[in-house]
Amino acid sequence: MMKYTTKLMIYTPSSNKIISTKAPQVVFENGFRKIKPHYETRTCAIKGRFFNRTLVDILTSEFRSKTEEEYIKDIFQGKYKIYVHYKNADIIEKLKEDSNFTNEICDPQQILTYRFKQNDAYSIAYHKHEPFCLQWSEDEVTDFSKNMICGMDILANKDDYIVIDKPGGIIVHPSASYYDNSITNILFHGTGKKFYSTFRLDKVTSGVLALGKSSEGAKKFHENIKNKNCFKYYLAKTKGKFPGTAINLTKFMDMCDNKNAKGNEEVDFPMETAVIERSPIYQIDTKTSFRHGFTEPKEAESHFQLIAYNKSKNESLVLCRPITGRQHQLRIHLMRLNHAIPGDFIYDIEKSYYPKKITFIKDVLDHKEQYPDITLLKDKFDEFRSEFVDLLNDNSDGVPIPCSECGQDEFTEPPVEEMKIFLHSFRYRIVEEDLSKPDLCFQTKLPHWAFEFLE
Repeated sequence: MMKYTTKLMIYTPSSNKIISTKAPQVVFENGFRKIKPHYETRTCAIKGRFFNRTLVDILTSEFRSKTEEEYIKDIFQGKYKIYVHYKNADIIEKLKEDSNFTNEICDPQQILTYRFKQNDAYSIAYHKHEPFCLQWSEDEVTDFSKNMICGMDILANKDDYIVIDKPGGIIVHPSASYYDNSITNILFHGTGKKFYSTFRLDKVTSGVLALGKSSEGAKKFHENIKNKNCFKYYLAKTKGKFPGTAINLTKFMDMCDNKNAKGNEEVDFPMETAVIERSPIYQIDTKTSFRHGFTEPKEAESHFQLIAYNKSKNESLVLCRPITGRQHQLRIHLMRLNHAIPGDFIYDIEKSYYPKKITFIKDVLDHKEQYPDITLLKDKFDEFRSEFVDLLNDNSDGVPIPCSECGQDEFTEPPVEEMKIFLHSFRYRIVEEDLSKPDLCFQTKLPHWAFEFLE
C-alpha cells in the first residue's frame, strides 16, 4: 500500500538554489579550502514531457551518465523518492481517513512502477563533490566590532547591504560545481544570515563586493549602480611598460586617503595621460553549438592610467576605470593593448589554455563586422572546439582517482596561480544626486602585489 506523509513536498523552480542549512565540513590543506564530500538532496519538478512515464525511463533517456541497472541500484539504495501532488481538498479528506497520510513514495518497487502526473516531483540524494577554492583565512572569524566577517574585511555594513573585500579564488554565488565554496554560502554558514549578490565579480578577481541582506536590498543596491553614475576603479599588474606618465605609487597612496570626490564631473584620481580603449567585447563558448557559440559583440570602453613601472620585472601597475561593464572587459582590453595581465590563464596568450581562440578575440574586434556571414566562422569554431576538447582530454596532471563511495572522479588541487589574478576591484563611488549627501564610496586596502612597485 502506498505510504503518504503530512509533510507535503512543495516544489518551486527556485528550490534548487535554496541554501542548505547544514554547515559542511571544511578542511584547510595546502592553501586550499576544501569541502568534504557529503550527501545532499535535490528536488526536481516534473516537466510536461515526463507525464505518464516512470522515473527509470526519465533518468535513462534524459540523464545518460549511468546505465538503467545503475539507476535501479540507486533506487533500491534509497537515493530517490517520489512526491505525489494532491489538491488541498483531497489532502484534507485523506488526513481525515488516515492521520499518517503522506505524499512521499520511498518503496523501491512502487518507485519503479509509478507513472508521473502533473505537478509531481522527485528527489535524489547524491554524493556531492565540490571543487576547492583558495584559503584566505586561518579561522574565518566573524567580529563586527573589528569589521571582520568570515575572515574578510568589511568596508561598509548598512541595514540593506554589506560591502566586503572579496578574496581572489572564490566564486560569488553558487554556480556550476561550486556551492558551499561560494561567498554567499560561506557568509551564510558563518553568520546564519542569507546574503544576495548585487553585481558580478569574477572568481579570480579580488576587491570591492557588495551583497544585499535581502533580495530586495540587493535589487535596490544594483539599481543604485545601474541608475546613477558609478565610478569604478581597479588595479592591475600588466606585462611591459604601459604607455603614459607614471603617477608614482607613493603619491597614489596619498590620493587614496581622499574619499571626498563628489558628483559626476569630479574624478577620484587624476588620469592625465590615460590610454582609452574602445572596442567591442564578446565571448566564444566552445561548450555550446556553433551558431550560439559567438555572443553578440557589445560596445565597451575602458580608461587606463600608469601608476608605476617595475623595470627589473618589466611590469606595470595600472589604474583601470571601466566605463561600461562587460564580462572580462578589462582583461580583454589590456590584452588588445598588448599589455595583458601576466599569468592570466585565459587572456595572457603566452600562458592561455586557449591560445587560438584568444588570439582571434584579440585580433578580431567585432566578429559580426568582419564576418557578416556567420557560416564563414564554422571552421574557426571547430578549431577552437578541438582546442577545448584536447584540454579536457589532457591527462598530463595524472589520471583522476574515483571516489570509493560513488565512483565520481575526485577533484584535485589546481595550480594556485590559476585561482587568482593580478586584478583587484579597488574603489567604487556611487554618485548621490542629493547634493547635501556625500557620495557612497567603498575602498579596499592596496593588494599586496601593488607594493612591488614602491620606489
